[in-house]
Amino acid sequence: MLGVVLSLITYLICLCEGFLLEPSTNNASNIPLGNKQYVTFSEFYEAKNEQKYDVTFLRHQMDRMKADSDKTLTLLTSQIQQKLASIEHSFTTNGKMNDTNELQQLQRIVSELEDKNTKLQHNFDNLQGKYTAIENELLLSQKTTAKLVVDVQALEQLKPVQDLKRIKQELQSIKSQTNSLAFNQQARNQDFLALYNETINNQKNVNYLGKRQELYQNQTQVAFKAMENNYNTCMVVVYDKIDQIERSTNMTDARVDKATEKVAMTSCVSHDKVLSVAETIKFDDVKTNVGIDNLSSFQSTGKFNCTKDGLYIVSIWVLAQAASRDSHVYIYKNSNIVSKTFIYDNTYDTGPATVAVELDVNDNVWVQFDDGK
Repeated sequence: MLGVVLSLITYLICLCEGFLLEPSTNNASNIPLGNKQYVTFSEFYEAKNEQKYDVTFLRHQMDRMKADSDKTLTLLTSQIQQKLASIEHSFTTNGKMNDTNELQQLQRIVSELEDKNTKLQHNFDNLQGKYTAIENELLLSQKTTAKLVVDVQALEQLKPVQDLKRIKQELQSIKSQTNSLAFNQQARNQDFLALYNETINNQKNVNYLGKRQELYQNQTQVAFKAMENNYNTCMVVVYDKIDQIERSTNMTDARVDKATEKVAMTSCVSHDKVLSVAETIKFDDVKTNVGIDNLSSFQSTGKFNCTKDGLYIVSIWVLAQAASRDSHVYIYKNSNIVSKTFIYDNTYDTGPATVAVELDVNDNVWVQFDDGK
């Protein structure tokens, strides 16, 4: 097709070297005589090629800008949503929703960016529609050119001059359409430039929002770290208090157990005995026994061995007759006299003795007589 057009244009150049641009009858008187009233085939062909190239370049530029804009906005929106989801999840896990106003403001900014993205998409769709209209105009121009080729072929057959005038008028119309397309293309370029600038501004806003989010996350981490340190410190204090309470409770329980322990015994001498000096009295006839672990040892030795420490009441009474002098009956604790009673000389006498004594485990208590019977 292009070869045919070139051959036709060459033929027309040989015939007339151009087209006469005849203005309409109404405006003919307003055109200065010195202006150029025709356009050559080479100029027309060159303008046509430039128009086709510009339209193709515009199409590629629109596709590339649309892809870049969609990809950039989608990526930025996804990153912002992921960061907001991460912050919200962190607050939910720790049970703390501090700085709620700050988070709501960030969410509102993201919503505004999404609205702007929707508007940009709508503007882009409008531009796409305008671009489609330009393509339709270009298609109409191509159809007109094809018709012009048919007219040039008719010129080869030496049709009347009226056909040549009609072709010139159609070329004038094509020129006007070409100028209109060029103006529309310039307007579309301005729209795309405005769209590109607005996309850059949105990207700057998103970058600023990202920095704000990063700063907010750092502040949140510092706050959580301080809270964690305070929590650990408080827990150390609480654990110490719990240990103290447990120790105090254990000691109290031990004291309560000790206070509630029952240790008691009542025992008598089974028969009258003649005792030698410093002999231990054996109270081998046990009447009552509570909490005594070594009863047989007491019965055989006369010495009470303490197995449970505490405060004891030791009480005795003895009916005896001194042999030749006044005698004493002693209560011993570990070889130390803690109490005594007196038996009068050469008569039967009863001597009582009672003492409160603190005993530890393995302490021994016994009763010892000077002499007599």
